[in-house]
Amino acid sequence: MWWYHLLGLLWTSQFLIACQHTAIAGAAASVYFTREHSCCKSHVGQSIWRVMRYHVGSMAFGSLIVTLLKVIRGVISYIQRKLKSKRNSLVRFLLCCMSCCFWCLEKFMIFINKQAYVEISIFGYSFCTAARKAFKILLKNVLLVMSINSVGAFCLFVAKLCVVLGAGLLGLYLLRRQEELHYSNIVLLTICVFSYFIASTFISVYKMVIDTLVICFCEDKARHNGKDKPYFMSSRLKRCLTIEQENNSSAAPERAPLVSAL
Repeated sequence: MWWYHLLGLLWTSQFLIACQHTAIAGAAASVYFTREHSCCKSHVGQSIWRVMRYHVGSMAFGSLIVTLLKVIRGVISYIQRKLKSKRNSLVRFLLCCMSCCFWCLEKFMIFINKQAYVEISIFGYSFCTAARKAFKILLKNVLLVMSINSVGAFCLFVAKLCVVLGAGLLGLYLLRRQEELHYSNIVLLTICVFSYFIASTFISVYKMVIDTLVICFCEDKARHNGKDKPYFMSSRLKRCLTIEQENNSSAAPERAPLVSAL
């Protein structure tokens, strides 16, 4: 029954990650879609409450999809190891193709899940509806999404390197003062590795906020025209991201953002 517990562990870990993403997205979206900000309002606490109250089923379903894909990839890898000594090159080639395809599918579903969680946190859709809406909005703004993701990924990577470099320099300074310490290079390498993982954990929050703001901006631009339906975005964001003033008054929003009313 070890496989049963392993499956439960994978599903639980993915479920917690999904809840984390949705809570962060809900907090960021509530700030974006609120015109009058209050310092006493706890956006993070309200977002966590909405996730636990309304969206647990969507989180469980989205995490189950990723878990099943990981299990399928694990089974394929196990079969590949068993057939490594065999001389059937055709079977090994097919298994390699299947492993590559499921790896791509898993990465794609993780990306779509994150965008779906943003839609869920904004409008309260079910998972399938949120995934479809997110896919459509991303297709309509594919150049904007690609440019922001590329620049954002580079900036966040530089931030990680700065943290690692700072921790490494600080560790080097402290280790040089310890004259009785041997093999200081191993200790310094350990410091750099752990600092990178810790920085990645914290910076992943910023990555989710960036993804959320991109979806919020795209939804804001699609549902409002800046005239009779004013934008929620700030004037600084309007200057950073050039908006063509299109008359979208005929296209009424299908559903107003729930986070703006909560």
